[in-house]
Amino acid sequence: MRDYVSIAPGFCRYLNPTIALMYFNALRRAGLWAALLLLLCAADAQACSICAPSDLQNTLMRRLAAADRVVLAQWAVPGGLAHPLVSASGLLPQSDLMVAGVLPGADALPPRLAGDAHLLLFNAGSQTWWSAGRLGVQRLPWLLEAMKMPVATADRTELQLERARFFVRGLEDAEPLIARAAYDEIATLPYATLRRVAPWVDAAALAVWVEDPALLSRRPLYYLLWGLQKKSGTLALLQAQLAQANTTLPVAELSALLAALVEQGGAEGLLWVQQRFLQDPKIPDPSTQAALLALSVHGGEAVRVTRQQVVQAYSAFIAANPQRAGLVASDLGTWEHWEFAQDFAQALQSGPGHAFTSRYAIVFYLLRNPTPEAKTALERLRSAGLL
Repeated sequence: MRDYVSIAPGFCRYLNPTIALMYFNALRRAGLWAALLLLLCAADAQACSICAPSDLQNTLMRRLAAADRVVLAQWAVPGGLAHPLVSASGLLPQSDLMVAGVLPGADALPPRLAGDAHLLLFNAGSQTWWSAGRLGVQRLPWLLEAMKMPVATADRTELQLERARFFVRGLEDAEPLIARAAYDEIATLPYATLRRVAPWVDAAALAVWVEDPALLSRRPLYYLLWGLQKKSGTLALLQAQLAQANTTLPVAELSALLAALVEQGGAEGLLWVQQRFLQDPKIPDPSTQAALLALSVHGGEAVRVTRQQVVQAYSAFIAANPQRAGLVASDLGTWEHWEFAQDFAQALQSGPGHAFTSRYAIVFYLLRNPTPEAKTALERLRSAGLL
């Protein structure tokens, strides 16, 4: 929210307060509030925006860290009693436990035999026990080691790597709960850290995982890791995957494929994405968004291709897609490329049909823009009744 706080006075200056309130209420009613926050807070995002879990605050490891007690217990019937077997944190209860239910995500694990051990978490505030899913007692050593892993912050890459080295071994573990925890932890890493982690994952295993229908939701991470592999033939395999892709492919999956293609092909791959996804206004919005997300990740890291190359691709996108031009405004502002004030102003003046989120992203870009050209553009747009 930092950017919102800083631009709020300017926003009210250029927009009638009633209209400004209408804009924000419209975003909320349209279910686009999260998109607005993403536009405003993009500079603070640390996890890879392509493959990060949708609920970063409630991954298994975060829940374990927040729990007051953690035990493995035998529990078969929802709403029934569980017999504690061993404690991973806190004293082992001496009587059977009433389990309130299963935490979100845990019920997606495949069923096993009645009486299997469950990982139970206790919340002292609500005085309730919850199941995080089934976990065999023989995997207690993994659980204890996982809970001791250091918390990694964005400025402590060595801790991120230490944590990643442990969890990467659990990707697609035979124990579904461990596989899920490993996926969440690796998928949460920034793209730059994934680059370091990729060599630790077997390329042949990744090629199998991306073809497994049961792992559909995990494909974005596995495509990214596959693209980061330094193996001959990977580019051809990715191109073959893209040749089979269509407009119904989920945004995250398509974006991961395109990011992997740029990783493998460099400037040539970037040009391929630009020509096929960014220069044709008839490309469906989800596919365009997937391509822009892939380029955003590469522009943010600026390793395989330069940021200037991504900015040039964005410039071509603005020229070809004035009604959707604002989709790149947040990145350009974050990277302090303020030279697009006039381009964005012209995009807003290009006529009806301007995409909803694009319009507001452009306004935010212009309000944050410190150049005289941006101030002039805002005054002109306000006089024309376009704000």
